[in-house]
Amino acid sequence: MGKNIKVSTTKGNNVHQKGRKPHFHFWLCLFLTCHFGYVMSQETEIKRIEERREKQRVDHKQSLAKLVQKPLTVDQQNLLPQLLKNDGKVDQVLSSEAYLTYLRERYGYVYKNFAAYVAAMPTPKRKTAALFMSKSVLSMTDLSELPPTPDTEKLQICVNLYFKVREWLLTDSDIINDTKELTKEFTPFFTTHFINPMMQVYKEALFSIDKKWADSTASGLLKLGQMGRTISLMAKDDTEVFQNAFRECLDKHGSREGLLRCAIAFPDEFALMRSFFEDTAALEKWILNHSPKTKKEAEKSQ
Repeated sequence: MGKNIKVSTTKGNNVHQKGRKPHFHFWLCLFLTCHFGYVMSQETEIKRIEERREKQRVDHKQSLAKLVQKPLTVDQQNLLPQLLKNDGKVDQVLSSEAYLTYLRERYGYVYKNFAAYVAAMPTPKRKTAALFMSKSVLSMTDLSELPPTPDTEKLQICVNLYFKVREWLLTDSDIINDTKELTKEFTPFFTTHFINPMMQVYKEALFSIDKKWADSTASGLLKLGQMGRTISLMAKDDTEVFQNAFRECLDKHGSREGLLRCAIAFPDEFALMRSFFEDTAALEKWILNHSPKTKKEAEKSQ
């Protein structure tokens, strides 16, 4: 995921500078993963921020839920019968000139076939959507207690986290819950894809703190972790909304027409989900909640 997203994944044992305390990174990770929702000196502020973030998340999910209920446009309705005339499998139909022309004229996408489109996931357009979502979350996060760092680096990490979560949720939708604590299973994933990269962004300034952390620094670290948790929950919401919408479409129109309608109405979302699976048949099973193997799981079993 996120081929153009530059995220540093330097392991903790490489970030310790000579003369620094070796246990710093361990305690930092432990602090962020175990204490979401409570800092004694900042309890009121943290609660206020959580309420704002939850409203932001609810608004985002409701807007998306309304979007997926919109009927096909006239152009999309005209395209559907052209695709249904093709007797090939869904992936073959989506490689037809009619669908590729639709992608080119409507979105500016130029691909040799549907497989190339899937391989390009997430496209720059899809990454941009995740970037704007991350910016909205970051804009509500006061990190003034922490040393100044470029927003571009933090946003790249958030976008990368979003797509990593989207993929992982296909194998375990309960890996993230709505409580203030991280699940036991999600903690190492979150540490790898959010905490560790963020600590690379802040490591120089934070390693310069030789004394016990000030309350303000601890509060800033907590807010940073909450930001990542919000991104993860919004990724979960997006996955659930589209899965439900696609399932309703398949239930109403049948397997083949339903899949083609999904690919027409939401090309990027359909191709993104398709990129996580070995074939469209596996994607269909997941849409219908039949727990198929993802592409990574299929590769491991070979």
